[in-house]
Amino acid sequence: MDKLIEKLKHNKNTTALVVILLLLGLSYWFFLRGDKPLISVTSTSSSQEIIGRELLIELQRLKSLNQVNVNFFDSDVFKNLEDTTVSVTPQPIGRNNPFISPSLE
Repeated sequence: MDKLIEKLKHNKNTTALVVILLLLGLSYWFFLRGDKPLISVTSTSSSQEIIGRELLIELQRLKSLNQVNVNFFDSDVFKNLEDTTVSVTPQPIGRNNPFISPSLE
């Protein structure tokens, strides 16, 4: 019976060693192999074309902004707007930093 338990313990260690070696091999293959790029050249060029097309559309939208109606700024509603900003008074700074050497202050 003791021999059977010893064999099982030995098999556990062997199985654990095989699993660890397998995980190390897979992680090396997955992370460290530099053979193939993650993105193919064809997908990069097509994505660049899509981005370029989107930029051209946005550029056209910006060019059309010179036709904005500015009559709003002449209206009574805009002229009656009031500034409601609150001034912030300066507050005293907390205690000195104990980690700064005296020569740096």
